[in-house]
Amino acid sequence: MGSINKTSKGEYSIRFWYKTPDGLKQKRLTGFKTKQEARLAEATFKLKQAKPEKTPNKITLKYLYDEYKRYLLNNAKESSYLTIVSALDLYVIPFFGGDKNMSELSSKDALDWKIYIKGLDLSYAYMTKIYLYFNSMMIFGCKYLGLEKNPIKETGQFKDDGANKEMLIWTRREFETFIKSFDTENFVYKVFFATLYFTGMRRGECLALQWNDIDFDNRIIKVNKTISYKSIKGGYTITPPKTPTSNRNVVIPSNLIDMLNKLTPNKKPSHFVFGGERALPIETIRRRFNYYIKKSGVKKIRIHDLRHSHVSLLISQNEDIVTIAKRLGHKNIAETLNTYSHMLPNKQDRMVKMLEDIDLS
Repeated sequence: MGSINKTSKGEYSIRFWYKTPDGLKQKRLTGFKTKQEARLAEATFKLKQAKPEKTPNKITLKYLYDEYKRYLLNNAKESSYLTIVSALDLYVIPFFGGDKNMSELSSKDALDWKIYIKGLDLSYAYMTKIYLYFNSMMIFGCKYLGLEKNPIKETGQFKDDGANKEMLIWTRREFETFIKSFDTENFVYKVFFATLYFTGMRRGECLALQWNDIDFDNRIIKVNKTISYKSIKGGYTITPPKTPTSNRNVVIPSNLIDMLNKLTPNKKPSHFVFGGERALPIETIRRRFNYYIKKSGVKKIRIHDLRHSHVSLLISQNEDIVTIAKRLGHKNIAETLNTYSHMLPNKQDRMVKMLEDIDLS
């Protein structure tokens, strides 16, 4: 993804690299009113330059994806295009790989993918969206590119078993009980879960942190990427965050800074904060999380619920919803309200009391 700058005229420009038969070349585009327009212009330019080759019996996932993006650019709104592409980049393309022959995609492949998605602690609503985006791309392939089958549709949508709908949170006391139960040898996991609780970051964003993303002097974590796992067992790719607004700076408290400073004596800028040369394995993180939940005796929640617990803590301290939305990286306040409105205090009683104090005599 290219780098965006604001010009002296108040417009945005974007500079990026693209592939040509002669190698990589750099391109600069300018004159955009928003960063989103600049990102879309980059995507459009790259798609126009790309000339994928296709043989009748081998339509790769990359070819299908590139053709589908061309279709979306002409038939979807800018915001929809970016949302769909972001989801496919994070949860579909890395799992199968761009060289996957789509004519050989089986129902077993589709089921394996669904099992993988269900293991990511995503909400039922978001899993459904990912499924619909993937299925729509496959329908496009069958209609316009000659694919003969769509195993994604055959396996059906995710079933709402209620497990992903319920939002569980820990109170401050529960979190303290949990975090104090850690052994010394698992300190890196202790800091990882503390970082999730203290910042409200998504798990993938936290795992993707490198030491050069932390400004220790100003106590700021720069969120600018996420990890997308190719499988439950291991293997991942580093991609941009979930949405453009997920790029953000998160201010952190001094006690978390102290924990991060103790994590490793030799901090190499390009190394992952949680893992070193490679990020921590997702399955190991889950096992440690469940182990210390059981050891501490607190109620069982998902890793993603630490994000919800962070919001609950902020709301209990009367933090305003605008600040919370920015801290979470939500694209707008409506998204925050839709997710957390049930946590907000009911101000009706206080309002009525205020009205009753007005002298009408």
